[in-house]
Amino acid sequence: YARDNHKPEAVSICGYDHALWLDFIFSHNVQPQLGKNAVCMVYGYPACQSSLARINEYNSQITDRVEVFINGIELGNGYYELTDPKEQCRRFDEEIAIRQIRKRPASVKGKHLIAALEAGLPECSGIAIGLDRLLMLLANSASIDDVLNFPIHRA
Repeated sequence: YARDNHKPEAVSICGYDHALWLDFIFSHNVQPQLGKNAVCMVYGYPACQSSLARINEYNSQITDRVEVFINGIELGNGYYELTDPKEQCRRFDEEIAIRQIRKRPASVKGKHLIAALEAGLPECSGIAIGLDRLLMLLANSASIDDVLNFPIHRA
């Protein structure tokens, strides 16, 4: 893929990591084409890319997650919440281990989320809309820096 698509940086970024390759290929080849003529919703994300989402009851390889795209920009990300505290702890542990392997800054378990799950969080879902991305679309801007009060690298 990297050689055929003139993306030599992909190998150093992704290595042998399946999830990173999925994300790289999607973000560089698929996402820019989404929502060119209409709102586009992509759903059924791979389980390896959905740490907080519920696994689909008919296909354990995907989650009940959706992203909304307009003009190649991800406007929103939503999913049915995972409500099993043991499964969520397992996913947090897996994510922490992967970050250590990749030599990335450590993340911590979401103790408050786990406590809410243990207390019996009911079935729920939601979607988060990026206000900055919505402003980009409304302003017909090609760069997120055009709609931020300060550059993203200073955030």
